[in-house]
Amino acid sequence: MVKKILLCTFLLTLLFSISISASFLSISNRYRKVSTNINTTTYLDMDSIQFVRSDPPYYIIEGDIFRENYETLRIGKIKAKFFYDYRNKIMKAKFENGAVYDQNGRYLYPEALNISRKNLQEVLKTTIGRQVGNICFRKLYGIYFDE
Repeated sequence: MVKKILLCTFLLTLLFSISISASFLSISNRYRKVSTNINTTTYLDMDSIQFVRSDPPYYIIEGDIFRENYETLRIGKIKAKFFYDYRNKIMKAKFENGAVYDQNGRYLYPEALNISRKNLQEVLKTTIGRQVGNICFRKLYGIYFDE
């Protein structure tokens, strides 16, 4: 009987420790979940969102995007810079080199982006980038860009 109790206690402890071993992203209100699929979850660091340019109808906002990969157990971070033309409802973005972290937030190594992601590109309405750009705009201006 004692062995069964100890075994159950051990299994519950193991199960509990596995369930709380989520990354630092999922246990902090600072990081907003933007998208998830079978092997990744994308977060936006709400504290990183800031103005670069505010010259209506043109705006530039930047923020940090994290993507947690459950297959590799790594977290990638990139800085996104969103360019908005509010009058014509055009959103563009470019990204800067980032970094890779473990699930506890420890820096592992730099991450170089391919050149196409560093160039300014239009952000299509059905993309995760558009969701992130809308959240950034709303945080600073109180409305979604696509409203």
